[in-house]
Amino acid sequence: MLKWLIAGFGVGLFVLIFIIGAGPAVRPHAPSDITGILKNPDLYDGKMVVVSGTVVNAIGLFGHGTYSLQHEESGPRILVVTGTGVPAEGSVITISGVFRKAATFGNQEYSLIVQDGQ
Repeated sequence: MLKWLIAGFGVGLFVLIFIIGAGPAVRPHAPSDITGILKNPDLYDGKMVVVSGTVVNAIGLFGHGTYSLQHEESGPRILVVTGTGVPAEGSVITISGVFRKAATFGNQEYSLIVQDGQ
């Protein structure tokens, strides 16, 4: 009886670990709206975000660089800092990184995403 109880506990523990470990793979982060992030920067500051948009104003040097990501043609832009090189201007991409509410000058806030090395 004890042997069956231990075996059942082991199987249950294995299933629980598998479900917890598979969680992110089963439910990937959906891209967040750039406009929503910029309207609520305190909510996202220091947190991992996933965003999609068109690459504009890309500047790269020796595998590092910055570029702006714009969701819609006339929509707001968010600056992305990367250590993995910059994508081509005009490319539509999805990236993940840590959002940072960087600075405020007068009424203008500047925010950026520090892209993780992928």
